[in-house]
Amino acid sequence: MARKLFGMIADAPDPVKDGAETPISAEKPRIAGEGSTMLATSRLSAGLMELHSNTIRDLNPSSISEGGLRDRIALDDEGIAELAESIKVNGQHVPIMVRPLPGQTDRFQIVYGRRRLAAIRLIGNLPVRAIVRNLKDEEAIIAQGQENHQRLDPSHIERALFALELRHAGYSTEVIQQAVGLDRFSVSRFIKLAQDIPMQIIEGIGAAHDVGRRYWREFGDLLITAGETGIEDVTHLLSGAQAQAMTSAERFHLAHDHLKSASQNLIDTADGAADAVEGPKPQQNQVVKAPMLSRGSTRAKFGLKGMARVEMKADDKAVSLTVKVKESPEFSEWLRKHAESVVADLEKRWIDEGRGE
Repeated sequence: MARKLFGMIADAPDPVKDGAETPISAEKPRIAGEGSTMLATSRLSAGLMELHSNTIRDLNPSSISEGGLRDRIALDDEGIAELAESIKVNGQHVPIMVRPLPGQTDRFQIVYGRRRLAAIRLIGNLPVRAIVRNLKDEEAIIAQGQENHQRLDPSHIERALFALELRHAGYSTEVIQQAVGLDRFSVSRFIKLAQDIPMQIIEGIGAAHDVGRRYWREFGDLLITAGETGIEDVTHLLSGAQAQAMTSAERFHLAHDHLKSASQNLIDTADGAADAVEGPKPQQNQVVKAPMLSRGSTRAKFGLKGMARVEMKADDKAVSLTVKVKESPEFSEWLRKHAESVVADLEKRWIDEGRGE
């Protein structure tokens, strides 16, 4: 420890060499050896501060604030109890990370390790082992996100919420990418998902670790289509006794299937009314194949058979897609809301397929 301390002292910044104002008053005559003594004291102080801020220490759990951005929907009480029992028997092998709160002596803010901190607080009368490190806000966010991915992975919706919180907090896309371990395209997609699903529904469902991107995206689309009435309906469903007795993943599928069933009933009702007036429609699971669009002015119309809604025009200068609102008002409104994600999915597919190679 002494060798490490003196190494830090030797490496500490020299206030004179670094251009800092000399601590010796111009009106006071210099005493022999005074400058070197004060310089050594300054270096000793800097070394002690650095050692204090980059070590593993035993801290009182009550000295640690829960501030920062939330990266979990909720801390699972059963999981915390199991972790507390393990720490009680085997000790805390992995430290948490905290950073000092500016201007407050022996007060800290947690960076990562919220589950371990909650478990030790549950045990009581036990200090928590913590890495104390001076970190800027961006550094703390990146450390928090990366540590979570290395340990208990957040669920798909938790990562989406974390990305949205980072965006609301004003962090750049580059910082969000590092914090959640995603590329730029995925960050945009995650943020949109978290925006499309109301927080009361996410909290009602929970983390749903077994539910992946495709189901969450479909669920978000179903909610958008259902509107305020559908949101109120699902919120009420999730607060019922049946839902409360389920696991998080089961609650998701309960809400998802309810919305999907309601959506299909609306489609069937609309189709039945149209058939009564116009007669039966062609099968709508058959896709109308458009001709290959080559260079030069070319037009094509395609979509589901009997519902070809999209007209494409391609020439040497541009490729354009047109959906006429008068002919397809519902589809036009849906496309208006989801144009960004639709284009992003097309670009992702283009990249995955070797950029047209």
